[in-house]
Amino acid sequence: MLIPNRFIDSIEAKLPSIKVDTQRVLALTSLTFYYRYVNIDSAIAFGRNAFELAQKIKFLRGQARALTAWGLAYRESGDLSKSLELEFQALKIADENQFIEERGLSYRRIGLIYLDLKDFLTAKLYHFKAIKDHMSVNKKEALFIEYTNMTSIYLGLGNTDSARYYIKKADLLQDYSLDLSPDFYTTLGRLEYKLGNEDKAMAAFMEGIRRANYTADNRNLCLLNFEIAKLHYGNNRSDSGIYYANKSIVFGQKINFRLGIYKVANLLYEYYDKNNPVKALYYLKLANSAKESLFGAGNLQLIQSSVARENQRQVEIQKAQDAFQTKLKLYGLIGGLFIFTVVTIIFYRANKQQKKVNTLLIKQKNETEEALKKLQATQGQLIQAEKMASLGELTAGIAHEIQNPLNFVNNFSEVTNELLDEMNQELDKGDIEEAKAISKDIKQNLDKINHHGKRADAIVKGMLQHSRKSAGQKEPTDINALADEYLRLSYHGLRAKDKYFNAEIKTDFDQTIGTVYIIPQDIGRVLLNLFNNAFWAVNPQPLKRGTEEPHPTDNLGVKRKPTVWLTTKRRTPPLGDGALDGGIIITVADNGIGIPDAIRDKIMQPFFTTKPTGQGTGLGLSLSYDIIKAHGGRIEVESNKGQGTTFLVTLPVA
Repeated sequence: MLIPNRFIDSIEAKLPSIKVDTQRVLALTSLTFYYRYVNIDSAIAFGRNAFELAQKIKFLRGQARALTAWGLAYRESGDLSKSLELEFQALKIADENQFIEERGLSYRRIGLIYLDLKDFLTAKLYHFKAIKDHMSVNKKEALFIEYTNMTSIYLGLGNTDSARYYIKKADLLQDYSLDLSPDFYTTLGRLEYKLGNEDKAMAAFMEGIRRANYTADNRNLCLLNFEIAKLHYGNNRSDSGIYYANKSIVFGQKINFRLGIYKVANLLYEYYDKNNPVKALYYLKLANSAKESLFGAGNLQLIQSSVARENQRQVEIQKAQDAFQTKLKLYGLIGGLFIFTVVTIIFYRANKQQKKVNTLLIKQKNETEEALKKLQATQGQLIQAEKMASLGELTAGIAHEIQNPLNFVNNFSEVTNELLDEMNQELDKGDIEEAKAISKDIKQNLDKINHHGKRADAIVKGMLQHSRKSAGQKEPTDINALADEYLRLSYHGLRAKDKYFNAEIKTDFDQTIGTVYIIPQDIGRVLLNLFNNAFWAVNPQPLKRGTEEPHPTDNLGVKRKPTVWLTTKRRTPPLGDGALDGGIIITVADNGIGIPDAIRDKIMQPFFTTKPTGQGTGLGLSLSYDIIKAHGGRIEVESNKGQGTTFLVTLPVA
């Protein structure tokens, strides 16, 4: 016993409460579609009601949908001529109004009629059009049906390879159209049987029956039992063949499914023709009756008439398109002449004003060149100011560095003079032992004076080495020593300018780096600029005696100690950076005020500075960027406002 069709029950339950006419048209159209499974006459009646209501409210999309569903119901009833007439009407409305989805439905159902007529090439043409429309709107449910139908078409053409290709495409989309899956399993079973896979074919047919029972799909139950009957007849299992053929004809007669009745009655006639003339005659008459309603001369004439009208419509559409194209060309020619005239006038007036424009351009050019010269002169002055500022900071640092050994020299010199006086006194007394002891102290002091004198000499020579005019030639340089030296110079320079300034310095040098070929004066300038910026960031405002240092706080509100980190590290190749693979990274980090996100991309631009007026030229980072780029490296910045900033300088090793 079949359960009621759940789709019909659901729609009919909602139908009385539907007050909006357009929604009611769509509901009636759905009933037209689903009633063809259980009662084709009811399906035709619902289709007529849906179309008449859509006409009444002038709902064009609803008219197209109702017509194509109505036409499908007539196809199931066996009236192919009426079905084709309605489908062509639906296609005309959908085509004229660019209803893509509805046009695709009409193409599909016209193709199905040609499939019934075994005109497989025309059926394939219409299904290709349907696939194109449904793909354009990504209608996966519709594509599942099109691919299933294409499988049937290629089976009719005897092309099992193409049939297998399309059934696989349909299988991938099966979940999008569960209510139409019995059609899929009917087609799959036919293909497997054609390929000689009887067991797979039977499994497909039985799965189709299971699904058709679930939706009371009498149409597919008729077709599936017919296919099983054919399978048994083909393997000389006549009793089983008769059993399934009789089941098929019962389902077909239940909904007056003429195409199914014709197929199974013809099969039973062929079987009984050899051993039971009475039954053979009965089934022959039944088959002929169904055949006449499907393919009778009158029907074929009506079908031909519908096809002729559709062909004439297509010819008229083509003529209209050709006329439109002709008008476009004419309008284009007129428009071209108009544009040509306008352009000629414009060129004439433009030529008349050309001398005035040229004079104005020459004047503007002269003014621009003059402004450029002034800008270049100003830029040169600013760059020189930046260099002088760096020189001043270096000088302060150098002075502090030299002052320490000089203090030692002075102090030990004074002490030594006093010891010499004491030694002379002891000699005058004749105390030779005490005089010798004092002489040992004098010798130790002289050694210390010599040591600190050499230290001062080394500092001066080193500064002279780094301050001499650059020849632009790279030379092997101990990058760790260079960075450490400029870090100390920067720190002491700032201390010399502000005695209250203080910050902790942490260094971590990679001793495996060795020497690197760079221009030391240029890289020193870069490092000095980065160190100065870091020290300024951790103490951005000059301090007054007795005030607390304005350092940023951590997440718990505890003030952080101003700290600057300097690290060097050799990169581990390969990292995919080309020339920088295996290079070195110099990192200068601080826990200062940080850089806001809004200006982070601007800090390398010339003349851009975040420091107060008079405390920065805005050229330091710009010049640093150019120097590092000239060395084949790169300079990057990472920063969080209120948390600190990290500059990473990457240099190649060669």
